[in-house]
Amino acid sequence: MRLKSIKLAGFKSFVDATNVPFPKAMTAVVGPNGCGKSNIIDAVRWVLGESSAKNLRGDAMTDVIFNGSSGRKPVSQASVELVFDNSDGTATGPVAQYAEIAVKRLVTRDGQSQYFLNGSRCRRRDITDIFLGTGLGPRSYAIIEQGMISRLIESRPQELRVFIEEAAGISKYKERRKETENRIRHTRDNLERLTDVREELGAQLDKLRRQADAARRYRDYKKQERTNKGQLAALRFRRYQDAITTLSSEIRHFETELERFIAQSRGDEKAMVELKEAQHDAKAQVEQAQSRYYRLGSDIARAEQNLVNAKSRRSQLDEQLSRLQQRAEQARLTLAQDQARQSEADDELEMLSPELDELREQLAEARLNRESLEGRHRAQQQALAQRLQRQGQLQTRLQVLATRIDNLKANISRDQARLANFAGHDNEALLELREQGEALRISQEEAAEAHDLARQQALQAKAAEQGAQQQLQECQNAQRQAERALDALNSRLSQLSQLIDAAGGKEELPTLAALPTLLSTLRIDGAWHRAAEQVLGSWLSARVGDDAPFLDASQSAALLRPGAMAAKAGTLAQVVTAPVALPWLNQVYLADNREQALARRESLGECESVITPDGFWLGPGFVSTAPGQSQGLSLVADLDALSAQQPALEDALAAASEQLEAAKAQLVQCQQQAENAQRQEQLAQQQAQDARQQLAILQSRLASLEEQARARGEERAALVEAIAAQEQELAELGEEQLMLMEDAEQAEEQDTPEDLEPQLADARAQEEQLRGQAQQLQIRVETLKSQRQGLAESCQRAGMQVEEVTEQLEALLEEQQLLEEPGQDQQSQLELWLAEHKEVEEQLGTLNQRMAELDERMAVLEEGQAAAFSKVQSMQGEIDKRRLEIEGHKVRADGAREQLDELEQNIDEVLAALSDQTEEALAQEIDRLVNAVARLGAINLAAIEEFEQQAERKQYLDEQDADLNAALETLENAIRKIDRETRAKFKDTFDVVNADLQRLFPKVFGGGSAYLELTGEDLLDTGVTIMARPPGKRNATIHLLSGGEKALTALSLVFAIFRLNPAPFCMLDEVDAPLDDANVERYCRLVREMSDSVQFIYISHNKVAMEMADQLTGVTMHEPGVSRIVAVDIEQAVALAEAG
Repeated sequence: MRLKSIKLAGFKSFVDATNVPFPKAMTAVVGPNGCGKSNIIDAVRWVLGESSAKNLRGDAMTDVIFNGSSGRKPVSQASVELVFDNSDGTATGPVAQYAEIAVKRLVTRDGQSQYFLNGSRCRRRDITDIFLGTGLGPRSYAIIEQGMISRLIESRPQELRVFIEEAAGISKYKERRKETENRIRHTRDNLERLTDVREELGAQLDKLRRQADAARRYRDYKKQERTNKGQLAALRFRRYQDAITTLSSEIRHFETELERFIAQSRGDEKAMVELKEAQHDAKAQVEQAQSRYYRLGSDIARAEQNLVNAKSRRSQLDEQLSRLQQRAEQARLTLAQDQARQSEADDELEMLSPELDELREQLAEARLNRESLEGRHRAQQQALAQRLQRQGQLQTRLQVLATRIDNLKANISRDQARLANFAGHDNEALLELREQGEALRISQEEAAEAHDLARQQALQAKAAEQGAQQQLQECQNAQRQAERALDALNSRLSQLSQLIDAAGGKEELPTLAALPTLLSTLRIDGAWHRAAEQVLGSWLSARVGDDAPFLDASQSAALLRPGAMAAKAGTLAQVVTAPVALPWLNQVYLADNREQALARRESLGECESVITPDGFWLGPGFVSTAPGQSQGLSLVADLDALSAQQPALEDALAAASEQLEAAKAQLVQCQQQAENAQRQEQLAQQQAQDARQQLAILQSRLASLEEQARARGEERAALVEAIAAQEQELAELGEEQLMLMEDAEQAEEQDTPEDLEPQLADARAQEEQLRGQAQQLQIRVETLKSQRQGLAESCQRAGMQVEEVTEQLEALLEEQQLLEEPGQDQQSQLELWLAEHKEVEEQLGTLNQRMAELDERMAVLEEGQAAAFSKVQSMQGEIDKRRLEIEGHKVRADGAREQLDELEQNIDEVLAALSDQTEEALAQEIDRLVNAVARLGAINLAAIEEFEQQAERKQYLDEQDADLNAALETLENAIRKIDRETRAKFKDTFDVVNADLQRLFPKVFGGGSAYLELTGEDLLDTGVTIMARPPGKRNATIHLLSGGEKALTALSLVFAIFRLNPAPFCMLDEVDAPLDDANVERYCRLVREMSDSVQFIYISHNKVAMEMADQLTGVTMHEPGVSRIVAVDIEQAVALAEAG
């Protein structure tokens, strides 16, 4: 992955949309001072997530937006986009699939920053995650700008540690550790909330335990009530059985009388049986004669039809013979035609085969000719390429020598100028250090003020936390009040349901008890409950079902058949909704008050009436008012009203719970803000201390300035020697340049080779033409072969058709011969059947007359038998009447048995255990138990089950508490594992970078040594310092080195990190400024070596550094305050200059 281009718009001095391309491995950004070169470096740092305006050379983040110039107005926003080439797939994560990655940041005047990834809006963290472990970041070692070298060397140990961490790729470990710590904090918060829930659930369990005890007593009373009801049902069963026994005795008496009447009618039945036998014999003779009559008729019809069919078949055979003869002639003609066409195809195939062979031979000769010409052409092209390559190498070497000569001349001039400027350099350095000291003093004062402000913010956050705790307590109280109100409502609903069930009426049959009452199914609109109760009366306790069993006279329950009924407007049926048809409600009209009811009385028809909401009911001949003690429908209304309140209370409870959760979240947020404020206070305190330390360091640097001045004298002597060496090298390069120019002229005078392109094109065209002719001829041959095969199959089918038609002709001729024989036998048999048919017809008439006489005698006997049957039927009615009464008693007895079955009691065991108790005593005991249940008050029958469920929930929450503690332990183990991996990776990386630094430092300085040193024992937070000893000096802290030595030391460290984990690119902003020419050359050699794996983009005023670039990008400010780009490809520029 490498940086492909940077797109700027409105960023600092780049007000216009500007694209800065980086097509080469080494790009130098050049231009005069103040033209905006360093703004390109700032743009990259800003896009990668830099949040400090100070590090972008500004006071606020909006300072990066173009603020106007003498000829331009300020703009409202700034944007920078980095385009990366990821064709090699080195990027990881969700962007690994893209060949090009575009990262963009946009800021407006209101200070809001927006980030984009490949055109899609994203978070700053998403941008940071992409470059984790790559060495790229807003403050990483891959971006070295003006003054960064000094800050890198003089940075605090903890700041220098960040570079080692980034090289080790453990930034993601720190992120993971931070996420794990957040999860630990959240887990502990969940544990606290879970503890609150468990405590509240414990209090709720105590309440449910008391309700469950009351529910158990209720069940005990109900169990005793079921026992008494079973005994009462058993007594009734025994009474019904006694009644059945008495009625059975009466039935036996009536059956004796019935048998006497039946004996008198048996004589008449015997005569009827004999007469029926005679009728049966006569009927059999009639049926036999009819069967013979019909059979002869069928034979006669069949014989006549056979004669007609024979004549028709002879005509059909003549037609079929004619058609088959025509088909045979047509098949023979088709066979002859196909054989002729097959012979023609064979002749054409024999003629085309030699022509096809000849074309194939010509095509092979053309292919060989084309391949020979292509071989000669390739050899010619290779020779030409080698010659051009040689010429290019000579030209490149000449260009390099010319550039080197110019650079040497420039270096000599620069070195001579530096000798003249050495005298005033130390004074400038002293002045610069004093200015830095004043700036550090101001920074120290600002840090103290920031510390005071952070302390005030921490106190405010603490106060906000206390307010959030108080709000949490208020929300908890509101939730408890809502729960108590909902419990009271549920209790009242349970009581109303029991009262409504009690209003259902007296004891009923078991078959009716399972059905709903009319009272429980009614829905009344408005204030008409009392009026509906007045009209329906006892029907409110009626059971609603599909059938009506027999009812005991003592039972008032009635069974209604469900149905539909159209409600008449203005009647009681319009305001009463029921699952059954109540037709009489359509005859009861509604009146708002008694005056309207009295006024309407005169207009009422028969069976019609009028009623008011308070139950005042009048009609033709009656007036009635509602009783005050009956409140069944009022209870239903109250139940509906309370049920309507239940969702509101549940919503209120849910809202209170939500407010409680919000208060808890607010408390957590306030606690986090308090912690953040405390950390900010500690950070501000640390920054103030750092400012004091930096001020002390600066004073130490001032003390070392004299030592640096003495070193300048030695450097001046080295410059004199370097100038002499460069002048000698300049003379040697001039001689080499003359020799190379002579070689280049000889290479251009070589002859141009023969052009084989036209011959090769003719050979390819001839081969293609012959190939096309051969393909066309081959297609014609394949077509003829396919036609020949199809004709052979057609001939075979035609021959088979001729044989088939011949066989059919022979079969038809044989059948025609058989039909020609005369049918005299069939004609004779037909005449015999006609004579016999007439004789059977006369016999059938005689038998029908005999049958009519027997029917008259049977009618007389049946009339006498009907009179006897009437007497028997009367007696049977008396028997059936008593049997019906027995069935009624049986139904009641079965009802009592079913009631015992529903109560799960055995009737024999109950009857055996009965003492001298009566039905009245058992009924009184049942009433006593009902009253005892009523005294218990509202019973929560679900309390037992709810108690068990809540107990299970309590156990589940206890398990959750244990699981959360186990998860907390797992997360803490994860923290320890991350720490172990971080220590290992940091130690390994530190050792490798330290070793590379020890190898690179002598190479850069031409001797000496340097190494990294840890400031503490704990590898998780220990700092890192640099110790250096240039050649000829003692080992000392890095702060005592000169500016150039610091720069070279910093570069050595950066390149050592690059060797370990190369970043995709490295940006250098005038890092060669403090270096002399000799050190610049060493610096350039290192950069050139690293450019094989790292893309370099650097800003420089040094001609030696410019010389090594592959691409020059110039920044100009032709218009005051507005930067523009001019890019030059060095190779293309040299080629253009030579061509000119």
